[in-house]
Amino acid sequence: MRVLKGLFLAALALCALTQSAMATMVTVSFQQGTGGYAGAKDTYVHEDAATTNQGTNPKIISDGDDDLGLGESQAQEVQGLIRFDNMFISGGGASRIGGSLPDGATIVSAFLKLRTGTATGDESPSPQIFNLHRMIATWDETATWNSMTTSGVGIARDNIEAATAVTASATGGNVAVLGGLVVFDVTADVQIWSSNNSLSTRGWLIHPDGVNLGGGTVSGQTNGWYVDSSNSATVANRPILEVTYQMVPEPSAAVLGLIGVGIVGMFGRKLRRKAA
Repeated sequence: MRVLKGLFLAALALCALTQSAMATMVTVSFQQGTGGYAGAKDTYVHEDAATTNQGTNPKIISDGDDDLGLGESQAQEVQGLIRFDNMFISGGGASRIGGSLPDGATIVSAFLKLRTGTATGDESPSPQIFNLHRMIATWDETATWNSMTTSGVGIARDNIEAATAVTASATGGNVAVLGGLVVFDVTADVQIWSSNNSLSTRGWLIHPDGVNLGGGTVSGQTNGWYVDSSNSATVANRPILEVTYQMVPEPSAAVLGLIGVGIVGMFGRKLRRKAA
């Protein structure tokens, strides 16, 4: 009996390992205008142009102090926004549905790739830091500084409008190079969306590090970072979200059959021993 149990368990383990090895790894990319994808949305909100929407601007801007010359006594913040709609197969409403990612998939990796603009001044030299925060409040490309009012004007990192925790950061390197490609690891956030199909995919806030809403006195707190948006005339320079996911296949007929045979065999042996 012990020998049979051992053989059965060994065979079952082998089948499980085989099944796991068959798990499929798939990589998909989302970029506006590539492969028919048209779900990217991005903009920025500007404290010094509080009612102006920038949804068609070819640049996304993040800056701790961009005074447009109106003589303010405090820093005028600029906050970038980016999202990728239509990524998942189902659930969560229209902003989520229509893509190729299976709900509940294990996200092996997810990278947001942004390209620093190529115009003079688009780069931001070190030590300026730019942080991604997962957006919680809803928004679209018509958003303005004054329209983002869930927690007061502007976008607060308060776990109501945007997550307090920083998803990823960038500084120096290609942030400071015209045309440089900057890569953020956003695996954890995409896994959150995959694991809960009731959540809309609201993307990220691009926030200059160390800058608070209603910031301090005008100080040139950062040299702003200008990123090519989904409206860039050069498709290859538009933001990319690259996701690698894993789906474990349903148990095969062989595995299910082996389990069934093993269970029947063990119970049958017990019944025979009782009858004896």
